[in-house]
Amino acid sequence: MRGAPEYHFAHIDDAAALSGLIIDAYRGTGPVKGWTSEAHLLGGQRIDAGTPQEILMRDDSRILQVDWDGALCACIHLAKTSPSHVEFGLFAVHPALQGRSLGRSVMEYAERWAKATWGARGALLTVIDARRDIAAWYRRMGYVFTGERRAPHTARSALVSLSGRIWCLR
Repeated sequence: MRGAPEYHFAHIDDAAALSGLIIDAYRGTGPVKGWTSEAHLLGGQRIDAGTPQEILMRDDSRILQVDWDGALCACIHLAKTSPSHVEFGLFAVHPALQGRSLGRSVMEYAERWAKATWGARGALLTVIDARRDIAAWYRRMGYVFTGERRAPHTARSALVSLSGRIWCLR
């Protein structure tokens, strides 16, 4: 890809494209399977177009969208959960672009924005226990396991029982 990635916040009109990116990243529906795919763990739909629309209508939420050469290539949901904390979710990088440090750049941009704009002093996210590789990536990014567990969004409609560990940025 040429040029530099462009970071901006999504609008309602972007909901269907965001949904498609997230499904591709987590369910590996396209020709390229990324390392973030959950297809071997979970079946069913990861998200529908209505979920990003609902998120984008809330005052305490944003979806950071990254375009490269005019194509949607990454996103992350930021939700202000308290005056001092933000929670990240729906973090997705197009499978063909994974492993190129784009994910790291997206996460760092989201962290900086949350600190500068919302005054966040901490960030939380949930990783399902079965994804030790993803948990290791977050550890390298400076996140630590809080000791708290909950059912992550991905397990709500899953046929398998999964627990998620909550991670916090130091």
